Amino acid sequence: MKNPSLNLQHLCLLLGSQALHSSTSAFSFSPNGFGSAPFNVQQNQVSSNGSNNANNSAFADTATATTPQHPPPPQQQQATTSTLAPLPTAEADRAFRYATSLETGGLPRSAHAAYHEAATLFQCFLDSTDFAHVTDVRDDIADATSTSSNGNANANANANANTNTANNHTALKSYLAYSCQRLAFLSHDALSDPKAALRLYKEAAVLDTIKPSAEAYDGIGTTIEACFGELEEAVAAYETALRILEKDGHEGYPYEDDNSGFVKFHLSVALERLGRVEEAEEIMEGLRRSESKYACLVDSWGYIRWHTRRIETNELNLYLGTRDMMRIGLDAASDMLQDQRGLVCEFGVAKGRSMRMMQELLPLETQLHGFDTFFGLPQSWNSLPAGAFSTNGDIPNIEGEVYFHRGLFRDSIPAFLGSLEGEYQPLAFANIDALLYGSTLDILES
Repeated sequence: MKNPSLNLQHLCLLLGSQALHSSTSAFSFSPNGFGSAPFNVQQNQVSSNGSNNANNSAFADTATATTPQHPPPPQQQQATTSTLAPLPTAEADRAFRYATSLETGGLPRSAHAAYHEAATLFQCFLDSTDFAHVTDVRDDIADATSTSSNGNANANANANANTNTANNHTALKSYLAYSCQRLAFLSHDALSDPKAALRLYKEAAVLDTIKPSAEAYDGIGTTIEACFGELEEAVAAYETALRILEKDGHEGYPYEDDNSGFVKFHLSVALERLGRVEEAEEIMEGLRRSESKYACLVDSWGYIRWHTRRIETNELNLYLGTRDMMRIGLDAASDMLQDQRGLVCEFGVAKGRSMRMMQELLPLETQLHGFDTFFGLPQSWNSLPAGAFSTNGDIPNIEGEVYFHRGLFRDSIPAFLGSLEGEYQPLAFANIDALLYGSTLDILES
């Protein structure tokens, strides 16, 4: 192979196997770890797709995120006056919500900037020397009013202030940790900066001291490998993530088995690369005997292992992000693009996340063609219902030489090819982003 930098997950997907989510995206996020919500949160779906496919993503790093919401302060139930000022964390909350909406909308760079703003504001509140007054002044007022009749108003107000300060401090640390995790994922997947991602994952792991985050430790492991770090350190991170997941299960926290399965796969591959073959094979055998989604990953790893057998371990990068994978493919197609006006196409566009990455990597005059129904999956697949990844028919708002072709692949591709005029244009680069076998077959046959 000319380029030893590979993405293990994407290569597995290229073999037609079940999508293996990337380091962060294998998990259902909540600000305090897997399924743990010590304060009230609102469940929203935040997609962090590597390719964001409306016909589904066979090249995707999909994250289902739980969008946290500031806990409704107790004073909202206690106080009746309408003159109380809003919490000063409103600006941080606004930036956080804006970041999640941008990420959902397929705008990773803008989402990264908004998460950075939110993290900075959360950190400012945590560093405030007057934290109690910054966060929960209204609690003190309401509690003092409700207890004034028994003469203990001041004592109760002080006690409540201390309790509320501690609770808000913990909550804001959780939001800050979650923001760091999203920043880490976007840095690695969309900005090609695994070193920054590693620092951010480590920061997130340190912040959540009460309820450590397994996804943060799994992210530490994959970004260590992406940075060509010590495999022993990556193994230690994966093992920590598994211990957290096992502890969650024993304590009754809801989490899906998928989480531990993907971490086990990362761990087994790292162990094998270290030469600890027996340990790796024991884990692989367990995955092989489990659900088909893991069995196919084990088979795919066997294929990758064979085709990378002549590459030294310290030169093999299995965890590149989506943007880096796009760069490798587009670099390989550069001669066809320059000399033969080759076509650049994406099959499965959704919100246009990966198409924006391609546009960043190509000359401005390069034409991009996106194919999608923009109404989601035409049929159900695994746990995804028909219509998943739908944009309700809306096409992404991307400026430049970008053209979208609506409809099923078997209809839109022949129509597009029939519209081409002039000299022959070969297909220089294609991002095939469809989970469904039938949809992928339609692309290849058309």
